[in-house]
Order: sequence, then C-alpha cells, then structure tokens
Amino acid sequence: MPTLNGSGQATVLSNEQIDKIIKIARSPYKIIFAIAAFTGCRISEAIKLTAENLDLENGTILFTETKTKVDRQVPIHPELLELLINADLPRSGFMFPSPKTDKAISRQCVSDELKQISQDLGFVGVSTHSFRRSLSTNLHEKGVDLKSIASITGHKSLDQLSKYIEVSP
Repeated sequence: MPTLNGSGQATVLSNEQIDKIIKIARSPYKIIFAIAAFTGCRISEAIKLTAENLDLENGTILFTETKTKVDRQVPIHPELLELLINADLPRSGFMFPSPKTDKAISRQCVSDELKQISQDLGFVGVSTHSFRRSLSTNLHEKGVDLKSIASITGHKSLDQLSKYIEVSP
C-alpha cells in the first residue's frame, strides 16, 4: 500500500480519520499516534519521549530529541491529556520502551502498525508523517498564523512549513 498521496506527500487526514486510527490502535501505538496527531511532532520525537518530558500537571510536553536539535515545549490538548492520564505509562525512562532492547520502540514498529490500520480502514497514502501534515493543515484552515504553527511543530522556516500545509482550491 502506498504511503504517499498522488502529490508525493503523506496524506492529510480528517479529524474523523485520525479518531478512527487512534480508536483501533493497540497499546502503545494509540498513545504514540495521539501525541503525533495533537502536537504535530515527528514520530521519532514521540517515540523518544521519556516520562520526565511529560508535565501533566501543567499540561505540557517537552520534546528534547528533535531533528532540529532545539527543545520544544508544546501544550497538551485536553483530549490528549485525558488519554495520557488514563494510560498505563512508565513513571521514568522511555514512555514507549522497546520490548527487546533498553531503547525506545522502533519507528519501523510504529510505521508497520499504522500501515496495517490504514489498510484495514481503507485509507490510502497514510504514513506517520500524515499526523504532522494533518495538524499543520487543520491549524492553518482554522486561521492560526504560520509562526504559531511552526512554534508547535518545530519547523525552522515558514517555507518548510508551507510545504506541509495542504491548501484546498
């Protein structure tokens, strides 16, 4: 199944599609997908989160293992906060530890889970990057300015961010 839409990018998902993916995902993928969907983070950033990166009391996530090497603190959406509070997550170390090593779960495991779910739901062109593109696009459609979106997603340039946003004609 292709993980790119017709324009060579990961498909932008509707909120309903994201909800369906999160609803049927197994643990810990459900939480990984929710974090990616609600924060626009890269999957690699989500899987490297530690319990110490979560501040549920103040409602923030601190991404420290970023592609740009710049830490980024993001507010936690109320729906995500509820999921995190009710999840059985480790109290220290990696939030999503690998069952085989002392490292975080692999990106490949996460991609494989999403591929299977997308196939089951009949979604085409979905990849782990779909969550990032979807949040960027949805915020833009709601009138959020590009600088604010970039501060959430961690894009260094507005030019790079604009490539993520799908604009309807």
